[in-house]
Amino acid sequence: SCCDGELKAKVTSVCPDVYTKTEAELTDLLKSLAVIPVARTVKINELLQMYQHAGESIRAFHSRVKGQAAVCSFRQACTHTHVPAGNHFVDYTDKMIRHVLLNGLYDELIAREVTSQTDIDDCTNNALITRIEAKETARDAVSTQSANAISSYRRQQKTPQTKSDNKANNR
Repeated sequence: SCCDGELKAKVTSVCPDVYTKTEAELTDLLKSLAVIPVARTVKINELLQMYQHAGESIRAFHSRVKGQAAVCSFRQACTHTHVPAGNHFVDYTDKMIRHVLLNGLYDELIAREVTSQTDIDDCTNNALITRIEAKETARDAVSTQSANAISSYRRQQKTPQTKSDNKANNR
């Protein structure tokens, strides 16, 4: 009863005795009808092509990247001889997230500044995000100050001149 009309029609046409099935059987049936399998490589390619949008904060971009990386399953079986085969996996999701974040930065100046720092390979993703966020905040503060200065200049130009100002300008 929790399915929408279209899915409910598919379920009942494929399995007329749907009401006699167990929860596990129904879950498997729903997955087979509603979930469209996509190759992991497609998801990885989508991740690698992600970039930060204009006006998007680094934290928002990180959230999008992290969500996409979660479905990519960046795990590999450890091949060291001291580990029994197939029993230990190495997760490299954070490394991939770092690469996508750095490659996809919208502001080229910030990207250049951050990648010029020699210790970015050793810092955590949270520390990297904090650095980028500080640079974005500084950039936005400078942009706001510049806009305020231009606005102030325009206001000064629009102020009406007094008669004495006009006489001084005419001389």
